[in-house]
Amino acid sequence: MGRACGGILSAHKMVGNERIDFKFEEHFGMWILKITWKGDSENELICVPSYLRQEVWDDELQRVRRVLEEVGDKPLLWIGDMNARTGSLQVVSDELLSQGSVLTEERKSKDEIVNSRGIHLVEMCDELSLVILNGRSPSDELGELTFISHLGVSVNDYACISSAFVDNVVDMRVDAQFFSDHMPLVVELAMIRDAESRVGVRNRLRWTTQDSLCYKQRLELAMMTEGPVLEDPEERMKQLLARVKEAAYLGHKEGGQGNCKFEKKWFDWECNRMRDRCFRYLEIVRA
Repeated sequence: MGRACGGILSAHKMVGNERIDFKFEEHFGMWILKITWKGDSENELICVPSYLRQEVWDDELQRVRRVLEEVGDKPLLWIGDMNARTGSLQVVSDELLSQGSVLTEERKSKDEIVNSRGIHLVEMCDELSLVILNGRSPSDELGELTFISHLGVSVNDYACISSAFVDNVVDMRVDAQFFSDHMPLVVELAMIRDAESRVGVRNRLRWTTQDSLCYKQRLELAMMTEGPVLEDPEERMKQLLARVKEAAYLGHKEGGQGNCKFEKKWFDWECNRMRDRCFRYLEIVRA
């Protein structure tokens, strides 16, 4: 029968009273996801998930191109396994990014190889005003590897956003998992009601009670052990900021296993340790 490919699963979580609708539509034999929500006016985002098979790559790319051209000027997210290697290609102009944008003009990548498919992919993105998010977002500033297997490592999964929606990007990251050789791409977008409300989009920091206690203890210890603050006001400010940043670091928290309960009954601390071990090996490969 051969190896199965394709398939789309869509799931969403309702937050507050916001109404977000999802609808699948078929265009040129491809399924796209139309996301609509209402603010001061009706808003729309078209998500085009893709898997460009190597055997028929040129034909697949042209089919995607027809779909993207049909979408036109609507906000668009093109995401998936492109089977192309672009290195750090595509530099966008500073005029495209607003002053508060989290994205950078240049891309970085841990995969420096550029092949002919990658060149064609970037050229099509430029022609259709699509910005590649890999390697230019806060959580992917180094361009993490998206494919890791015994055959090798590379970046061939991409997330591309239309220039009309680029200021709505909050973040993009390559997530870590060990049940597939392709890493998941996570794109965070601000579903902003109108242009006037596009101010100060910031990432949220998860801060728990345990974090507060740990921060207080570390800061008190730093003030006692690292000596008195300097007299010069400017140097004193730098010194205090350094101690606050060190104390606020969320890693190395004290405390044992406590009463932590896992979601699955069969999942215990031994499973958790093995899972952490898999992720450590993954980080070694990424580094």
